[in-house]
Amino acid sequence: MPGERTVFARNPRYRPRAEPADGLAGGKVARVERVEFVNMGDPGLRAAAIQNGEVDYLEYAPIDYIPRMQRDRNLVLARARGGAEILGGVSINHHQPPFDNPLMRRAVQQVLDRREMIAAEGVPAGFSQPDCLSGYACGTAYASDIGTELARDASIDNARTLLQQAGYAGQRVVFLLPGDSALINPIGLVMIERLKQAGFNLDVQVSDWSSHAQRWIQRRPLDQGGWSLLPVIYTGFDLANPLSNPGIGYNCTNNQPWGYCDPAMTPVIERFEAEPEAARRREIAGELQRLSLQQGNFPLAGQFASPAVWRAELRGVIDFGFPVLWNIERAAR
Repeated sequence: MPGERTVFARNPRYRPRAEPADGLAGGKVARVERVEFVNMGDPGLRAAAIQNGEVDYLEYAPIDYIPRMQRDRNLVLARARGGAEILGGVSINHHQPPFDNPLMRRAVQQVLDRREMIAAEGVPAGFSQPDCLSGYACGTAYASDIGTELARDASIDNARTLLQQAGYAGQRVVFLLPGDSALINPIGLVMIERLKQAGFNLDVQVSDWSSHAQRWIQRRPLDQGGWSLLPVIYTGFDLANPLSNPGIGYNCTNNQPWGYCDPAMTPVIERFEAEPEAARRREIAGELQRLSLQQGNFPLAGQFASPAVWRAELRGVIDFGFPVLWNIERAAR
């Protein structure tokens, strides 16, 4: 089937640097002749394939199968955290009322109880950080508590208060739910229930992720196929730096679907870009986090791990957070 399999062959003319491999740096030694990426959409099929030795490596262990995999001596679960973890969130359409009002966006943030979101994913103990409020992902270089009081103690009552302050009069909110996503659908269902409890007038529209992604990039009015809210997931790597963070780095750029623009944030981003000192960059990153939370640019819904898993006979696997193909070899049998 087209798109089911991608094959990489070792380049015999490539000469790696003479130093140990270190994540994406260092000597990249290809120790196998061929690597195949196989697309398996069903989590159960992926779990069975690696447990039966039909595949050697899964980019993400299906969450429901993690406890079973932990007990399997033939499998190794990745330990990488921080940037390697997943964060749920809500993409908000700032172009369309009622979310052109920051109080409305902050009301969405108050709806997102991280513990409930993580519980909906079925994440086992030790694989989540439910108390993490940083917009940069906890365990990464710029993570801090600066400004996070705006997201602390999230509750339905707080959301209702913000809706009242915003003057919300029950305008329709189009919520796009990707029903085919094993990771996004569970948190989306919890969001829907809590948004309704808070008083949002939801029009829930269920489809596959690909269809919703096409609507996501449009700026049409709601009555012409537009949207208001879309649950999404990112990795900690995506959020770890202000310049790539979806709630900060796209400010006033007009090249992304959610369309936030806070003029006060622009000079702070420019200061971050120009600052050479690491300690000062951390301070500026904290200021940017505070501004983003004040505006409700990109509310987050919990940080958790869906770690990579590989067969125990593989040697030299680099535990980095996404597949690194070099340095891997199979132990002699």
